[in-house]
Amino acid sequence: MSDLRDFTGKNRRFTGTDSIKNPIGTTGQRVASGSSDKGKIRFNSTTNLMEYYDGTDWKAIDAPPVVTGFTVDDVGGSAQTSATIDNEKTADSGNLTIEVLGSLFDTTGASVSFIASAGNGETINAASITRNNANKLTVTVAANTFDVANGPYGIRVTNGSGLSANLEGAISADADAPTFTNAADTNADIYDSARGSVSIAAASLVEASGVVASSSAYAVQSGSLPSGLTLNGTTGVISGSTSAVGSDTVATFTIRATSTEGGTSDRQFTITQKAPAVTSYTSTGASNFAVPTGVTAIDILMVAGGGGGSSGHGGGGGAGGLIYRPGFTVTPGATIPLSVGSGGPHSPGGGDAPGKTGQDTTFSNLTAKGGGGGHQDQDGNPGGSGAGGSCYRPDGQQDGGPGTQPGQPGESGNYGFGNSGGNGSYDGDPNHGAQGGSGGGAGGGGAQSGKRANAPAGGVGKAYSISGSSVHYAGGGGNGCHQNVGQSGAGGTGGGGGSFPDGAGHSHPNGPGTANRGGGGGGGSDGEGGNGGSGVIILTY
Repeated sequence: MSDLRDFTGKNRRFTGTDSIKNPIGTTGQRVASGSSDKGKIRFNSTTNLMEYYDGTDWKAIDAPPVVTGFTVDDVGGSAQTSATIDNEKTADSGNLTIEVLGSLFDTTGASVSFIASAGNGETINAASITRNNANKLTVTVAANTFDVANGPYGIRVTNGSGLSANLEGAISADADAPTFTNAADTNADIYDSARGSVSIAAASLVEASGVVASSSAYAVQSGSLPSGLTLNGTTGVISGSTSAVGSDTVATFTIRATSTEGGTSDRQFTITQKAPAVTSYTSTGASNFAVPTGVTAIDILMVAGGGGGSSGHGGGGGAGGLIYRPGFTVTPGATIPLSVGSGGPHSPGGGDAPGKTGQDTTFSNLTAKGGGGGHQDQDGNPGGSGAGGSCYRPDGQQDGGPGTQPGQPGESGNYGFGNSGGNGSYDGDPNHGAQGGSGGGAGGGGAQSGKRANAPAGGVGKAYSISGSSVHYAGGGGNGCHQNVGQSGAGGTGGGGGSFPDGAGHSHPNGPGTANRGGGGGGGSDGEGGNGGSGVIILTY
């Protein structure tokens, strides 16, 4: 302690190596008031700080704190001077626990706050604080209060005296970069049956996790989508309509997903436009189709066997019923039974000799009905398309057979096609005025022949490009006529059997329906009728 003599000399001073004893008291025990007490000094036992009176207020005497680093539970426990935290943290009720490290921390009155560097005055106060000692303060703070745009945030420690220290650029919030759920180069295949309406959901191709999908943005960063497809920038769904391709065509592109906080992730994907594979069944009888892996829909063209034509001057055979069914649902790896119908045989020459009805063609639950056989002296037989009516009937004509091909069961659209045969004609002269009706086709009905006139052709078929080029199928057979009357009817476009007219009084058989097109056989002109053409099944996928 200083010697009292230190205060009596000319130069008053404290000497010695000990200390002096100052008055000690709580904040409530302060006695100074007014300017006369200016300069008083004491130790405040409430704040644990020396303080002096400036004539108006008591002022604490303190050393400023020092902040050297921190730890944060979200990114490991080691001391650091900067870190990036997850501002969408959900564990621990969404709170971060941060230990602020340094020295000269006020163990009774120190506070911690986080100051934004954006210059907008944003200050985040700790939700709770534990003043461990002069070198460590432990605080909790809500993670979602840290904004990406306003960071990084400095850590400020303020002692009870008002003195403070900052650790600048300490804490940044992550930008929540999205994470793609699918591996790079994930392929999506577009098959021909789906070209008219493609919709690839974000979840199966480009959805990013870690952010709310509706709050993310998606864009093609490089490469390009197949022509006709677009990427929805909000949902990540790829949709549109593509054109058919002659060979497999691969589009490689990169999708960028951007979160609302500016985080981005890129991922490369491929879409393969599959050229349609064509499988044809041309042999009559039963078989099976094994659905390839990855195929869930197919396009189907199926035609039944055409009906045989009648002998004499009878009716032409009706075409086999036709079904065209795009987008038929199948199961990959499944085995589907099928059967291709044969054409109905022609009638033998002379007498009441009708042609036979063609056989049905089946695929799964679909049935194309065989074409009706022609008749010489009765109504034409019903079938997928009906046969033409006969001619020998002194009291009048015989009617053409009705078309019986139904639409596909259980579907809103009608995918089945068949039409009725034409009526026969008779003018009272069985030797010269008799003509049968032509057979019906998938695209049009058979026609009634005029008396003593050239006969009309069989009913027209329908054209499809399922095999790669446009082909008519299921044309009706032409009608037969008396050898002395005009010209017999030509087969309907689509493989219908026609005639061999010569106008010279000779008997000639009419032609058969074309194989694998389901055409009806031609009616005989004083001879045998033609065989019906066999059916076919053509699949694309």
